[in-house]
Amino acid sequence: MAKKFIGIDIENGTLRAVTAEMTKSGVVLTAAAEKTLATDENALAQALSEVLGDLAFGDKVAACLPAVGSFFRNLEFPFSDAKKINAALPLELAGQVPDGVDLEFDFLAPRAQDGRFTIPAAAVKKSAVISLTEQFQAAGCTLHLLDLAPFAFAAGLRGTLDSTVLVTLRHKEIVLARVEDGQVSDYRSLPRKAGMDALKTTAILNREYLALTHAGKRDALPLTLIGSGVDTDLQQALRHAGLKVVVPSLQVSGTPLEPAFIPAAALALRAALPERERQLNFLKGELAPKSEWAGFRRRLIGASVMLGCCLILLGVGAYTNYAHKVARAEALREEMANIFRETFPQATVIVDVPAQMRSSLSQLQERARLLGLGTDRSALSILREVSARTPADVTLDVRELSFIGDQLRLDGTTSSFEAINRLSRSLESSSLFRDAQITDAKMGLDGTRVDFRLNLRIAPEDLIR
Repeated sequence: MAKKFIGIDIENGTLRAVTAEMTKSGVVLTAAAEKTLATDENALAQALSEVLGDLAFGDKVAACLPAVGSFFRNLEFPFSDAKKINAALPLELAGQVPDGVDLEFDFLAPRAQDGRFTIPAAAVKKSAVISLTEQFQAAGCTLHLLDLAPFAFAAGLRGTLDSTVLVTLRHKEIVLARVEDGQVSDYRSLPRKAGMDALKTTAILNREYLALTHAGKRDALPLTLIGSGVDTDLQQALRHAGLKVVVPSLQVSGTPLEPAFIPAAALALRAALPERERQLNFLKGELAPKSEWAGFRRRLIGASVMLGCCLILLGVGAYTNYAHKVARAEALREEMANIFRETFPQATVIVDVPAQMRSSLSQLQERARLLGLGTDRSALSILREVSARTPADVTLDVRELSFIGDQLRLDGTTSSFEAINRLSRSLESSSLFRDAQITDAKMGLDGTRVDFRLNLRIAPEDLIR
């Protein structure tokens, strides 16, 4: 989101606000608003609240005090250090301002000349500063910058002003400021009576213009007009008097800005100037606005506390869930151990119940397979099959029967080699055996018996596990 700079101009029951935003191409005016103030004491705070709304972090609000009631002097010091100037300024101006008035001081950037420094210094009534800041506080907003007219206007319009006499026309005030190289070198503030026509205003402006330009040893400077008192009749009267008249050309979203809004626009542009530039700002010391970081820190602390509470709740929930699962797992292990003890009472040591139970079950399955329980591939079943497949007229004497895996080895004696072949063919016809191989057959020493060895491969079957 773009950073916003908002200029607030308050004049004769009217509040004008102009918003500028920082873009890639520079500062651009984006909005203008006007509010008519009611007569009650809360009207200004209400209007400020409506115009400013919710400011984002980093937005800046600028306003200025009128030139009437302020004091301006060009002082000379042998130094340009800001801390030294701040310390010496009240003492230097003390003899040049009215006694008994509580003032706030500030100064512009020093200008070096012949080994000394000229310091443009200004002073305003502290009560005026406090009164305006309180209005913003009542609106729930922060005033970040409080400048002085016409210095704020000259600084904000620097891009359109070079050397000119800047004239700010208000309903009750006329301010003429000689601007040299974009900076105010001198100014005059005059009251403006109600109902003053264009001719009378032109006469006053012409007289003060000549005084300012002669004081600055410059002639033919243009008059730059801003403010709500600028109208077509006044411009024509000034031109008939031989003066060159200019009205700054500013636009808001492509729409030309009326002269009455130019002071507010200048304040918005003034707020966009880099902070490293030395400009007037009477909000300092005890009057300085509270750092936005303080408010942001409070919100951050609040969010951190809420996040911490959420994390604690999540941790408690996770721990409770974990403890429940641990207790349930322990109960299941105890139940498994009890079942194991009941099923295998001969077991004396219990370490890993699932592994021990799988091992014991495998042993029982192997024993069941060997004993012929529930399968036709057991040793007893195979012996029955061998006995059933042996021809009735064949005399067979079995000395050894080995049953290992899918191999059956049969050692014995019979009456002849032909009997062995018949036995082998008969066993091969059984579904329990794949093939039969006579690996050893020989006549016995007495010549009446034949010793043989017959290897049988057992057909595969899914065994009980």
